[in-house]
Amino acid sequence: MAHRITTSCPAALLALGAGAFAFPAGAQTESGQGESSGTPSIVVTATRSERNSFDLPVSIDRIDADAIREGKPLINLSETLSRVPGVVVQNRQNYSQDL
Repeated sequence: MAHRITTSCPAALLALGAGAFAFPAGAQTESGQGESSGTPSIVVTATRSERNSFDLPVSIDRIDADAIREGKPLINLSETLSRVPGVVVQNRQNYSQDL
């Protein structure tokens, strides 16, 4: 079976490619107008109400900047997931691992 490209397919690809450049860049703050206290902390929540992380029915983990700077580089996702409580990672040395 031979594949056939019609004229509408290249036109659609061209329109999608041109559409990527149609949107203006996001607003950027000037270097003097940023946060004066350094990088602000980022809070990520998955519930609509604030709860203690101990009371949530899920396992969560955070990695602070010191652990990233001082620790060894994490090559694949299994090395990061092994830090999360309740997650067991098997066969970490093979790139076709099971979680």
